[in-house]
Amino acid sequence: MNEVSDIFVFEGLRDEATQFLGRSFSARWYTYMLCRPNGTPFYVGKGSGRRILDHELEALRQNLAPRSNPLKCNVIKKIHRQGDQVVYRIDRAYTEDQQRECLMREAALIAKYKRIPDGGILTNLASGLGAEAGLHPISKKRHADTLSGIPTGNPQRAALNLYLRSFGMVESTCIKPLGQYRPYLSSVSPKPTTKVSPRMCFALMASAVAHGLMLDDGVTIPRSFTHIPDPDDWPEGLERPDMVEAIIENGVSSDILKVGLANLVPANRPEDEAYRMDKRQISILETVVGRENLVLRGLA
Repeated sequence: MNEVSDIFVFEGLRDEATQFLGRSFSARWYTYMLCRPNGTPFYVGKGSGRRILDHELEALRQNLAPRSNPLKCNVIKKIHRQGDQVVYRIDRAYTEDQQRECLMREAALIAKYKRIPDGGILTNLASGLGAEAGLHPISKKRHADTLSGIPTGNPQRAALNLYLRSFGMVESTCIKPLGQYRPYLSSVSPKPTTKVSPRMCFALMASAVAHGLMLDDGVTIPRSFTHIPDPDDWPEGLERPDMVEAIIENGVSSDILKVGLANLVPANRPEDEAYRMDKRQISILETVVGRENLVLRGLA
């Protein structure tokens, strides 16, 4: 794998990157990084042409984007809400016959900076090279298809489980395809749940990120959301759905209410329900997952 250095082909803001790509940059392939205003990378990619410029457009358009990594998009939205700009960095350039080298370089950069669930700073959902085993830091033991594994015969559930892994691993799934769950309105769980678990936090975070929200006092997080798997972050050999209508699972929804992690905003249909969180409840969630995990995902 390529040695990673800090010498770049280009670094600058969007207008400067647009001019650079339109002038004399003629490479067929290149590796690049999207960075926070302080220069810290939050996404690594490979591409050609103007690909590096597409991500902001995807994140900021009002309608559903044709390709979307919600973690990356939420960070971009947060940067804009704060009145700042994304810093663009073109790492290395490659010729037509060097696509494999470009892929290897992308994987090396991701290995250097690491994805958030690996303890790093990147919003990438995959580790490059299309290797499913590298999607997230998980035990070698495969979970059952109905839990948090990656069922090859259920693309919608596979997409949601892969998305959930960007927040952390749980023993059972807490988000499901809208068409693959029993539609019950949320109620307080009768089970002896007494403390907030990562599973509850990840469920709320997954919906908040998908909706581009920040966890501020009074935030309302819908129980359902749309997830659009990004081809750039999808493992080779696995069927990819165009989009998945998702919902927070009945059991974890009840647990969230029982422990007081959020207050229910009731509705006539489960998919129209929502959760409202105040400053105290957000502080509890932050204690469980860590503030840095919220900041890196654009939630705080």
